[in-house]
Amino acid sequence: MKSINNLIFGILALVFLSSCSSSNLLDYSTTCLCKVTENFSASTDEEDNSTKEFIFTNSPLFKLGVLKYDFALNMAILINQDIKIDSLTTLKITVDKGNSNIKSYKFYSSELKNMTPKHTEIHNIISSFVENTYTGDFHKCKENLGFDIEDEKLNSIMTKIKKGLNHEYVQTKMISFKKTRENIYHIYGGILTSDETLDLFKMQFKEIDNRLQIVEFSF
Repeated sequence: MKSINNLIFGILALVFLSSCSSSNLLDYSTTCLCKVTENFSASTDEEDNSTKEFIFTNSPLFKLGVLKYDFALNMAILINQDIKIDSLTTLKITVDKGNSNIKSYKFYSSELKNMTPKHTEIHNIISSFVENTYTGDFHKCKENLGFDIEDEKLNSIMTKIKKGLNHEYVQTKMISFKKTRENIYHIYGGILTSDETLDLFKMQFKEIDNRLQIVEFSF
């Protein structure tokens, strides 16, 4: 696994007001470190489904290993939870990297709803893991691990991670989401702090004993 160590970027929170609340758009902008805009196309005689599009422009995340589709899927799940896309509306996530380098992905409410429970479970786990790292409750971090590790070794690893974290923690964000054929979930997460920076980390999850557990992590 490629290690990511304390990569920090200032957040560009340029948000355009639209039918989605400005607070939601601001939240999305802090997830992508970029400008976020929204468009809506009504259904026509030729096209039954209306389309709600969110455009993410010039995000630096994709230079750090985050895959565009995994990012788009993650954002689609989050947006669908916020604004409840109906069955007749297509959700379109567009990644605009500039210089005509534009990629769009379409999602439907039914498929996003099916992914939401696991997505939410993982989000809760990574938030707890990060919060327990900040407080030094490493034994609680261990409860979410799906592999054996000696306490002394884990404490050494987690102490190094804690020392590298920014102070004044705000929240943990899901940056990308992917499920493989082997039922392994791959995510990028981000630790948002009060000085408007984001530290990236990677985790892999697998269902063990009927619950998702961390099988690999890298900060």
